[in-house]
Amino acid sequence: MQRLTGILAEHIASQNSEIMSWIEFRRRSGHPVPAKVENPSEQIAKALQSMSELSFVIPYTEGRPANACEFEKILSDKLYEKS
Repeated sequence: MQRLTGILAEHIASQNSEIMSWIEFRRRSGHPVPAKVENPSEQIAKALQSMSELSFVIPYTEGRPANACEFEKILSDKLYEKS
């Protein structure tokens, strides 16, 4: 699970990094940043953080989920919790 998460996170993070760089460039240039770009980028970052926590932190601090259904429930709860 950790290796799969690492591979997926690396790919998604590199793509999201390009979006975040563009957002920062626009801000520094004094141009507005469309919410339709910024909000999804923030949600992608949040999803990556949740996946990483589920794979690399929770199994060592809260006990490893027993099966794929438990992993799915934890990830779903994290992604859809109110910020």
